[in-house]
Amino acid sequence: MSSTVVYTGLGKLTLDNSQMAAIKFLVILLLPIFGGIFHTACYLLVAAWCLLGVRRSLEGLTLLWLLTYLNPGIYSLSSLEGFLRWLPLFASAFTVMRVGFFTRDYNIPRAVVWLIVYTIGIMVMAFISSRLPLVSLFKVLSFCIGVMTILMGFQIESDNNKYWEAWFTTLLQTLLLVSLPLIVLEWGYTRNGTGFQGILNHPQAFGPVIALLLSWFFANRVSKDNQSLWFWFIMAVGSISIIASESRAALLVFGGGVIISGFVSVFKNKKIIESINIKVAAVLVPIVGAIMIAGIIYSGSIIDATSEFVFKRNSITVEQAFEKSRGFLITQSMGNFYKNPILGIGFGVPSLPSEVYITRDPLFGLPIGAPIEKGFLYSAILEETGLVGGLLFLTFMASFFVPILSKNIVFPSLVIFIGVLLFNIAEAALLSIGGNGLIMWLLLGYARISNG
Repeated sequence: MSSTVVYTGLGKLTLDNSQMAAIKFLVILLLPIFGGIFHTACYLLVAAWCLLGVRRSLEGLTLLWLLTYLNPGIYSLSSLEGFLRWLPLFASAFTVMRVGFFTRDYNIPRAVVWLIVYTIGIMVMAFISSRLPLVSLFKVLSFCIGVMTILMGFQIESDNNKYWEAWFTTLLQTLLLVSLPLIVLEWGYTRNGTGFQGILNHPQAFGPVIALLLSWFFANRVSKDNQSLWFWFIMAVGSISIIASESRAALLVFGGGVIISGFVSVFKNKKIIESINIKVAAVLVPIVGAIMIAGIIYSGSIIDATSEFVFKRNSITVEQAFEKSRGFLITQSMGNFYKNPILGIGFGVPSLPSEVYITRDPLFGLPIGAPIEKGFLYSAILEETGLVGGLLFLTFMASFFVPILSKNIVFPSLVIFIGVLLFNIAEAALLSIGGNGLIMWLLLGYARISNG
């Protein structure tokens, strides 16, 4: 593992990649505690950091996601946050594209070409069918710039897989360990009083993101001979945090991601069996067996407890729980799609006109934010961009996934791919580069290079 040498008044200090990553995350987590002006300063520092190179740009985007999702019950947030959060994005785009487009031996990924085609198509459609053309234009351009920056950046960084493995492992560990004390304090539940959100601003942000990172961490360690007590500690803390978040999406991402990816990996690449540590398997098999036996013995109590969790402590049916949680959002989306099946209602446009709330920049009055809630990515795509946009999006995603899936599958990478797809069953976040879509694309970009 490479290291960084820091010169202090006491002499030379050598820090490895994980320690340097932890320092960067902790700076972002500590400074905003002292007031909104420090939160503002963090955005400016991250934007400046993004100008220092491709690696720093990708780090800066991760730090940007963290800054955007800080718990307002703990931190004093900047009043200019809606404007400031775009500075690191555009700074990183400038840095990465300057290197990518002006380096002779750099080959632009095919997925980037199809991303540009998708973006041009959606921009044309915005003028034809969007209820809010300027909002659609801003959102699709920011999505294109963000995803293009990430895909090109990770391709440039394709020889530094170990560095990014340490980076995302440290992100998971920092989120868990800093959030852990809050699990017994009211600050960890400021959003709704019951779901654990840790240092982030919502249980539905904390739970699924932890689940995505934890499932990758689990797959990464199980496929290598490097399990330790620390590994089991992180798994325990992560599992408790996911359950405490009361996020059903988190359970879907963690459980479904690992199980589906495991089956696909085995059938696609039989060598995956050889990479699984026999010692870990010897421990896991008895544990799983014991859980199954206990499940049979105490099935009645488990069903009651599970129902209480899954249906949010209400005695309702599965259909009622689904309708209350996400069903009505899907119904709204599909209703709009049936009315506008070809071109949709506009990229990033709310399902109901009454839900429109546009944030504009203080200088030019341009739209820089219009939050929406769509419960299911795949119906949201049809609603917003119709069959034409859906076909363009499918082509773009195929250009990203197919070349990877056609190779020998790397189990940890596949966990990320499947986890992201499952995440968007519960929350349409993949197209929101200003939200959880940012951390998803960062993980997808890393998974793409780690899969070879």
